[in-house]
Amino acid sequence: MNWFSIITGAFLILLGLSMILHVFGIHLPLMRAAIALIIIYAGVRMLIPGSRRSCKNWTQNGGRSTAFSSSNVEHAGAAPAEYSVAFGSQKIDLSKVDLSKGDVHVRINAAFGSTEVKLDPAMPVKITFSCAFGSVKFPGGSAAVIGTNTYRSESCKEGSPALLVDADAAFGEIKIEN
Repeated sequence: MNWFSIITGAFLILLGLSMILHVFGIHLPLMRAAIALIIIYAGVRMLIPGSRRSCKNWTQNGGRSTAFSSSNVEHAGAAPAEYSVAFGSQKIDLSKVDLSKGDVHVRINAAFGSTEVKLDPAMPVKITFSCAFGSVKFPGGSAAVIGTNTYRSESCKEGSPALLVDADAAFGEIKIEN
């Protein structure tokens, strides 16, 4: 990625965000909001690696990232991983994670997209989450929309192996279910 793409992409994102902020002022001009979303889309598309080629999925840093599309991922074994989605959707199956060798770390990021995470109900899970204009929904129906906090399943005991999830939602949604 060259500097021209980075600067142009950042400019388009800032221009689009400023238009959206203006939209939430006194007036609500829908045409302006539509143009702003197109500008943001174009800016993010320029900044995300690989999105100009196929707008599909790519693997990086031991995980899977999805941009402008949808994907289904199954995580089995004990390796740490990172999953990210931007302007798309992602389904992640963590029900077969192997905790026999200790804790397993998984990082999940949702920016302007949605992620559904499937867990084994009996698996000990500790989820540390951070939300900024997004939401994280937990098994049992509880949810968080802003701030940082921790969720523990009933089977999660201190000192025992657990699935450790770091979930970050920025203008996106992460739904965690059994």
